[in-house]
Amino acid sequence: MLETNVLEALVLDTLDDAKATDICALDVRKLTDITSVMVICTGNSARHIKACLLYTSDAADDMQCV
Repeated sequence: MLETNVLEALVLDTLDDAKATDICALDVRKLTDITSVMVICTGNSARHIKACLLYTSDAADDMQCV
């Protein structure tokens, strides 16, 4: 299992490579026990957002963290 900061960096880099915009990582450790970081971004269209999701999911699979 990857550490939170490594996974966060992977997601942020992958979204940047996929040309997502307004990428923001929120530290939610004090707010919930479910997750440590919430990442929010925007895209140009629904198709672009889906591509960002798939690209990020594939990168996480390649790192064997899902």
